[in-house]
Amino acid sequence: MDAQTLRPLLHYDPETGVLTWLQKLASRQYVGDAAGRRNHDGYVIVGIWHKRYCAHRLAWLYMTGGWPEHEIDHVDRDRSNNRWGNLRPATHKQNAENRSPRHDSSSRFVGVLWSSRDQAWRTVININGRKRHIGTHKSLLDAVAHRISASRKYHTHSQFVGGA
Repeated sequence: MDAQTLRPLLHYDPETGVLTWLQKLASRQYVGDAAGRRNHDGYVIVGIWHKRYCAHRLAWLYMTGGWPEHEIDHVDRDRSNNRWGNLRPATHKQNAENRSPRHDSSSRFVGVLWSSRDQAWRTVININGRKRHIGTHKSLLDAVAHRISASRKYHTHSQFVGGA
């Protein structure tokens, strides 16, 4: 797939992030319909000629004329939000640094967890693929501030550093 093949098939609206069909390629798909469906991971997947593509990668191809060099990061961490302003190129490491907190997180913040043994908030960070303990705090606010500070220090690009 290249941009010259894609553009006659789909229209991409950079304001909404929605891809719409310009041609009918399948029996249940109509011109003007939004292309793609969310998969179990939350990404919008578009099928073109029996091949599946991530909508955010098609948006990148549509807007730039080429495939991304590495990965595409969703700034707001919403995998279905494919607005152009929400997409940015990233290495795998940068993309991993912009992750959401785990659904079972005790604090709802990345790298901040409750230690029942210490009766305090522990802060951890991944540095070059290894988890490091960076502090223990009685206050959740102090722990979050410390974790954000550590992210700015250790993560590769400050633009990818978020608090929650």
